[in-house]
Amino acid sequence: MTEKERKAIETLQARIEAINAENFDPIVWTDQTCIHIQRIFGAEKNERIKQLRDISYSIPTPMVGSDIQSRRRKKGKQQAKEYLLGYIEEIKNYGLESEGDEDLVKVKKSSFQTLGKNISFWGLILVLAGGAFTLGMHFGKSNFDKEKMDYYQRNLKLETEIDSLQNKINAQDDTIKKLNAENKTLNE
Repeated sequence: MTEKERKAIETLQARIEAINAENFDPIVWTDQTCIHIQRIFGAEKNERIKQLRDISYSIPTPMVGSDIQSRRRKKGKQQAKEYLLGYIEEIKNYGLESEGDEDLVKVKKSSFQTLGKNISFWGLILVLAGGAFTLGMHFGKSNFDKEKMDYYQRNLKLETEIDSLQNKINAQDDTIKKLNAENKTLNE
């Protein structure tokens, strides 16, 4: 384990301990921890920072009791601890990206750029993309036509049912009117 990895682990463990402080402020803790994550992981920081920022330590509803808010804060703290422990395990198992790794990425990028300049490569990509588009249009259209017919049949059935139910409603309305008329006659 390199010195950089050891210091990174110590820093993350200190951030875990800061979660248990009596004056724990989730916003301050998250901001400070994200700064450390940025320095430790460099280019690979974005997903980790998003994970920490997405943790909820409270419920924004004003009528929620303090016991529920306390449980939510405890759950948020537990999530944060688990993320940081996961980052520590990642460092222990895989290490940190070093300066040499960045050079390797640059070499891979330059070889891809060279490949991209090859005309036959782009010709093949265009042919494959055109073929995939044509096949997609063919299969999509045939599926669409089948679904269209199925929906048409279902629509006819539903219209028949609606007409039948409307007739029943009209019959019920007529019965109600007759009963109201009889009830009025009886009341007089």
